Amino acid sequence: MQIPPGHCSPFSKIGREDTLYDKASRAVVVHSSSQDQRRQQHWERESRASAATLEASVHAVAHQEDCGQADAEAAAAKLRALPSAYPWVDVAVPERPRDGPGRPSSTQPRVIKALRYGLQVTLHERAEVIARKTQEAGCFVLLPNVPTAGEMAHRAGDVLQAYKEQQGIEQHDGFLQAPLIVNSLFLKTPERIEALGLGFLLALRLGRLVERAWRVHVETTGNPLIGWAKKATQKPTAFMRMTQFAGVMVLKGAGQRPLVHPLSTVQRQYLVALGVPAPYFTAPPSG
Repeated sequence: MQIPPGHCSPFSKIGREDTLYDKASRAVVVHSSSQDQRRQQHWERESRASAATLEASVHAVAHQEDCGQADAEAAAAKLRALPSAYPWVDVAVPERPRDGPGRPSSTQPRVIKALRYGLQVTLHERAEVIARKTQEAGCFVLLPNVPTAGEMAHRAGDVLQAYKEQQGIEQHDGFLQAPLIVNSLFLKTPERIEALGLGFLLALRLGRLVERAWRVHVETTGNPLIGWAKKATQKPTAFMRMTQFAGVMVLKGAGQRPLVHPLSTVQRQYLVALGVPAPYFTAPPSG
């Protein structure tokens, strides 16, 4: 989708209606000042690379300095047809007269023996392309399916905020796409696939709630938890919980549930932050 001129003012969030794949869609054009400089540097590198490639192609063709008019015009047409996104080739075919033999006369003009032709090549920037790239730098388009009016309406700013928060979701459900998970599923019926998907979503929701409880505890108490490499962290994650409690084993027999190994200090800290008593493993509440 081409971003129309004037839709990329700094910090802008503009909603509009567009047709995409023969379907009416809502488009939110957003300009990000943090991405502006990075994207400009990206297309500037592309521009320099395109110019270098074009110069190399021109050098390979524009070496003819003494040829007939037909050959010079053919070479010029070949140069003008060279593809390039940013610069373009301007080719002139100047005449190169060849004088006759002998010393020139002071009273009469020199006799031209033959007319030869060469190539004069100049590279120019595509000003309109550069202007459009500069304007579009830092702009991106969101295509939400939420309406602009009614009970489920969302403003352009709300759409952008929801888009920026998707990282918190993707960093948790990304493991569902991992080969170890996908390759180990052998479900054929749609009902079983839906049931497994529901189980995954419930587990993800529970993990997010646990993670939120830990972070609220750290924020309110000011006491960080132990994360990776035994270093304190202000933002514990659900994956840390999985690794911290992966080795907890409970023996069940004769009406008792002892732990194979006592809980470590770090594990107890995580349980305290979550508000779960340590005997929960050995004496879970009934029901």
